[in-house]
Amino acid sequence: YGRQRYLVDRSFEITDDATLREELERYSSRFSIDLNPRILYCKSKMVDLLLESGCAAYLEFQKLKDTLMVWTAPEGGESSSDGKNARSQLRVSDTLTVPVTRQQIFKHKGLSLLEKRQLMKFLTSSANLPPTLAFQSAAAVGTDTYNSVEEEQDSKILLDQAAELDLSTLPSRLLDGFKYAVCLDVDENDWSNNKSVELQRRLIQFVESLQVYDSDG
Repeated sequence: YGRQRYLVDRSFEITDDATLREELERYSSRFSIDLNPRILYCKSKMVDLLLESGCAAYLEFQKLKDTLMVWTAPEGGESSSDGKNARSQLRVSDTLTVPVTRQQIFKHKGLSLLEKRQLMKFLTSSANLPPTLAFQSAAAVGTDTYNSVEEEQDSKILLDQAAELDLSTLPSRLLDGFKYAVCLDVDENDWSNNKSVELQRRLIQFVESLQVYDSDG
């Protein structure tokens, strides 16, 4: 809630603390405030702990249905794939669903063919992702009982945890989606220093959590 209607279901004017308290109490049954984050990676120590301790039986989990971000486009039309539009000419135009699997990338209607190729090339080569059904075949990850590959072949695509990402291959829009929607990087300070190692770690954690409990995402 706030003074301006922006990405919220309802907004109201706040003149002082008493008014704010009154308005919050009035609509208290229509919202909830979380003091702790409730989003957990499917493949994480916290989820493992909840399962092993039996606490998971008393909790309800739902998968994250979509990853969205607000993208800006120039007044005259859609943004170009090279991401070279001047920021001064940009406006908030729509929310963009960020594709997080191979299937979602190819079916995405908001990405151009060039962007799809650039994103897949980045994820399958530059990013050095670990084996996962989200981007590789069942045989490549060793889950196909009839056509599984040898461990030596699997080891060739295992990730070097210290590797750095080559972010230069991504245009502005894809880079923003990667940094903010996937890696949840909200620190805009000092991007001149190479943060690709930390982004690599976050990308691995994100990708390894895909399709752990649901084949759709």
